[in-house]
Amino acid sequence: MSEANTGSSNSETVTRIMDDILLNTRMNPQTSSTFFSTLAGRVSHENTDWDVDVIVEHWSWLKRTGVIVSLGPESSNRIYPPTGTGKLEEFYVTPRGRKLLATGEASPHNPVRFDAKIRSQISSPDDIVMTYVDEAVGAWAAGLNRAAAVMIGCACERLILLLAQSLTAAEIDPWSERIGSLLAKAAKSPVSISKVFQKVREALLDLAGQKELPKGIADALDRKLTPIFEYARGLRNKSGHPTAVEVSHEDAEAGLLLFPGFYIFIGSVIKTLGEKGVEDSQSGRRVERVTV
Repeated sequence: MSEANTGSSNSETVTRIMDDILLNTRMNPQTSSTFFSTLAGRVSHENTDWDVDVIVEHWSWLKRTGVIVSLGPESSNRIYPPTGTGKLEEFYVTPRGRKLLATGEASPHNPVRFDAKIRSQISSPDDIVMTYVDEAVGAWAAGLNRAAAVMIGCACERLILLLAQSLTAAEIDPWSERIGSLLAKAAKSPVSISKVFQKVREALLDLAGQKELPKGIADALDRKLTPIFEYARGLRNKSGHPTAVEVSHEDAEAGLLLFPGFYIFIGSVIKTLGEKGVEDSQSGRRVERVTV
């Protein structure tokens, strides 16, 4: 086994293999013994460590999230179908589960890969953001859709505040002063995140209009930033107030699926603003760095 393939990297590899077997391998019969035999062969072939804790935990998680449905131990509790119908096997990959498996690393059904996807694109992930995301995934897996929606909404709001801080630190006239004043006010008394977002959006659109942002970021501002924030915020507001409005599993799941791309996009904007801040500081202006 490879000594280098350990820790979180090994966990990600093992869970990826498990997902791939369920999605792409036709097992006959479809029993856990066949699955784990196939898994053992793949793990050995890919020179990966056989981590029992990771395997058992992910198998259990796949059942909790409804990706697979177990129909009982294969050695007992045999299920005898009516004459003329097909035999029921020990477990099945559900249609919803197959969809989640096909989504890959952006799907919360595999929390190891979901977390790794974000961390692979963000140089220094914010601890508060990642705590919210972790709780959102856990709540979603347990069927607590309101809680998941609130947590993912809080994570998105935290990212907007980090983006506002980076604009303030970049000392861009007149936006840094305006947004800085709003953040200072928010530190003393509550300020609607919508107001902060509106100022941030206005500032970024202004910079885009002046061609101060890379074309890829400028073109995506109202395609990635605004709709995803508004979706997460609307879902959070609907979930966080004592109303009878239902939050479906699909609603909560959609927020989670959108989040990695949202964080990665905001991370790229903050990185660009940080680089702009470095250029300003080299010209004699002191600029505070904000990292995500």
